[in-house]
Amino acid sequence: MGFRKRNAKKRDDRSSAKVIMGKPASQLSKEEKKILSARMAEIRSEKGGKNTVQNTIPFLCMYQDGVCQVSENFFSLTVQFFDANYSIAEFDEQNNIFSKYCDVINLFDNTIRFQLTFENQNRSKAKLV
Repeated sequence: MGFRKRNAKKRDDRSSAKVIMGKPASQLSKEEKKILSARMAEIRSEKGGKNTVQNTIPFLCMYQDGVCQVSENFFSLTVQFFDANYSIAEFDEQNNIFSKYCDVINLFDNTIRFQLTFENQNRSKAKLV
C-alpha cells in the first residue's frame, strides 16, 4: 500500500511540474519551487547523475577502432588525412593521389550514405620555421 501512495505522489509531482513550467521562475511559490526541484532531481537520477559531454552526445556504442554507432543502421567515423601537396607533385604522383582518392570513394555503393568534409588551414612560413 505504501508503494502505491509513493507512486501516486510521483505522478502528482509530475503533473504539478508541467503546470509550473508555464510560469517564469520569479513567479514561482516556495511550494512550486520545491516540486520543480524534486522533479529535476528525479530526472538527474534517471540519467545517471552528472551531465558530462559524453552523456549528452547521443550514440549507442563507441568501438575501439574509432567507429561510432549513432543508431541501429547509422555509423560515423572521422579520419584525418595528412598534407599531400598535390599542386607541386609530379604528374605520376598526382595520378597516384587521385587514384587512391577514387578508390576510397568507390568503396561505397549507392545504398550507403557518406559525407566528406575537408578542412584546409593556411600556415605562414614564419610559423613553420
